[in-house]
Amino acid sequence: MPLLKTTSGNVVLRNQSGQVRVFHCPQRGGKGTTESFLDAASKAGTTASVVRRVGSMSLSPSVPGLNPKIVGQFCQQLFDIEEGEIVKVFVDCRNNYGKRPTRASIYLRLRATAATRLIRFKVTDHPSSAFQHGEIEGNFDILTLNEVEAAGVKVLAQFRSFCSDAVVQRAISEQIEISPEVTPAQRVTKVEVKDERGETKEMFVAARPRRVIGS
Repeated sequence: MPLLKTTSGNVVLRNQSGQVRVFHCPQRGGKGTTESFLDAASKAGTTASVVRRVGSMSLSPSVPGLNPKIVGQFCQQLFDIEEGEIVKVFVDCRNNYGKRPTRASIYLRLRATAATRLIRFKVTDHPSSAFQHGEIEGNFDILTLNEVEAAGVKVLAQFRSFCSDAVVQRAISEQIEISPEVTPAQRVTKVEVKDERGETKEMFVAARPRRVIGS
C-alpha cells in the first residue's frame, strides 16, 4: 500500500487566515458515500480499512508559544493507503489586504508506480507563523475533474470551480518530482455520444494526455 505523508492544519492571525485539509474520498462501489478527514477515515474501519495511520501524529501550534485554540495548529502524519484510493487536498487562504481568497480542491489517486511527488500549498506569508505551507508527499497522480467523476466521486456544482487549473496553480507554491513514475496511469476524458434514440449522453473514455499542474 502506498504511503502518504501530510502536513495539514490552519493558522488564524489578525489580518490573515489559511488552512490546508486532507480528505479521503470514497469511490463508486466503495465503503461510505461522503468524504471524511484522512485521520478520521483511518479510525473509521478495522484493520481492513483502506486508510491506516502509521505511528503517532505530531501536533504544533501555528504560532509558537500561543494557544493553538486561538491561532490554529498543524499536524504531521503518515498514512498507509490502499492502491487506487483518492484523497482531496482543500486549500482556503484569506487576508484583509485586498487580495482575493484562494479556495482550491486538488484530487490525488494513490498509486505505487506513480511518480513520487512533494507538493507544498501556500497557507500564509506572515513571519510569525511556524507553518507557511501545508505539504503532501507520496506516490500519486494528480487527477482532472473528469477522472474524479469517472471514479464515482461526487463533486458538488458549487465546488467545481475550485478544481480548475488556474485556481489549483494559485494554491500550489511548489511541486517537486522526487522520482519519476514507473508505469503511466490510465487516463480518461469526457465525451458526448448519442444513443439509439438520438439522445445525447456523456460518458468517459480512455485518454492519453497526463495532467501536470503548471506546465
